Amino acid sequence: ETVWCFTVPVNWNAAAMDVMRQAAHRAGLIASPTSRMLRFCEEPEAAALTCLEESGVKMAPGARFLVVDAGGS
Repeated sequence: ETVWCFTVPVNWNAAAMDVMRQAAHRAGLIASPTSRMLRFCEEPEAAALTCLEESGVKMAPGARFLVVDAGGS
C-alpha cells in the first residue's frame, strides 16, 4: 500500500489539512479520511530533506545547516 506525503505551507492549521485529507479520500488516494497512509510535511522541512538528499553531503549528528527559501511569499 502507498503512503502519501503531502507538503503544506508552514502556517496551515489542522482544519486546512483536514480539507486536504477529505480531498485525498474523495480522489481515492486513501481508504478513509483518518487513514494513516497520508502524512503531511511542512514545506521548509521537505526543502531541507531534499537539499540534504540531493547534495550528497554526509552530516554528523548535531550538525547544523541553513536552507533559505526565497519564494514568492
